[in-house]
Amino acid sequence: MEHKKILQRIKKDFKTKLDAKSKAIKILKEKNKHLELQFKLVSKELEALKVGNIAPKKKKTTAINKPSKNIEHKDYLKLMTFTQENSLKRRPNTVHYLKATFILLYYTGVRINEVQQLKIRNIKELINNNTTTIYSSKTNSYRDLYATSKAFKDDLIRLYPEIDNADDDSLIIKNSNYSGGEIARVAYTKTVNTQIQTALNSKDYTSHGFRHSLITRLSEHGESIEAISQFIGHSSVKTTQNYIQTSQNKKENLGKLV
Repeated sequence: MEHKKILQRIKKDFKTKLDAKSKAIKILKEKNKHLELQFKLVSKELEALKVGNIAPKKKKTTAINKPSKNIEHKDYLKLMTFTQENSLKRRPNTVHYLKATFILLYYTGVRINEVQQLKIRNIKELINNNTTTIYSSKTNSYRDLYATSKAFKDDLIRLYPEIDNADDDSLIIKNSNYSGGEIARVAYTKTVNTQIQTALNSKDYTSHGFRHSLITRLSEHGESIEAISQFIGHSSVKTTQNYIQTSQNKKENLGKLV
């Protein structure tokens, strides 16, 4: 009786393995058919290319983004005024973070994705200590932001009149729907750029125009390229040189038109 049970178990195991093997063979055959079909299609395309029946596929080219126009002081003032005058069309929290973004972009040249990382602690340090340290994910390094300008401090104080009572770890850029929630980077960038382009009535402007403008101003005031590079947070002086060279070329081209 015991032998009979063992034989039955062996038969059952054998059948299970046989079924599994048959299934595997079937899958391999299907894959083989698919590969054969793909091979035939590729062969036909190659043959057609040889006789010139079809044109070879063109390589995809990466679109080059047009550089943003510089956002000068008059543009900054116009942008802040526009944001205030149209504040009723947006949630109060959105208006507040747009103003904070424009202030920080104009005076520090900070990258827009770095603004999203800033907390109330950083604003307090800028107001009270004239400087704060931030981490840049782009360059994988820490750098300092400075608030040596009285106008910069005044703008921050007006925007954050009760900052001493605010939570140090609270983000300055929050989602309008959820308290303390972080805004998706793409949505935040789009909102900021749309506001800039609407206020300045041109799609030639983006948030990067603040950064380019600050580099130009520092260069025109005689600051060394090394100092500007460190101030703006570039990992290489060559990058800073490219910004300055672009600005010089624009001026030269304008001079030719006069």
